[in-house]
Amino acid sequence: MGTHRIAIVDDDIGFLGEMEDLLRAHGFETETYSEPATLLAAAADSPADAFVVDLRMCGQGGLRLVRELRRLPRTVRTPIVALSAFHRAEELSALAESIGSDRWIMKPFDPHDLLDQLRSLWSEDH
Repeated sequence: MGTHRIAIVDDDIGFLGEMEDLLRAHGFETETYSEPATLLAAAADSPADAFVVDLRMCGQGGLRLVRELRRLPRTVRTPIVALSAFHRAEELSALAESIGSDRWIMKPFDPHDLLDQLRSLWSEDH
């Protein structure tokens, strides 16, 4: 598979640490961000291989971030996994698709679900 670099953005610092530990333990490189604007600035210069984005954050918010990532030439095709605890599955699926996410996961989730979603991004020649 090779090493993929995953950028994670969430305003819950504890969650970021858990996700970083999980992904690193399974061979991924990680970058963590608690502010969407910081991730956006970093992505414009050196985009990750995939983004994991909490859709419900303060400030700019994950929804706007996904839309912005889809507008940047360097990230327009970079896979995005959307996370949210504030929608029903059907709503999150429709929302994620409408803003350009490749995958979505309801919070709370089994950590292996995230790993499976990320691995599937590259198994499909994404």
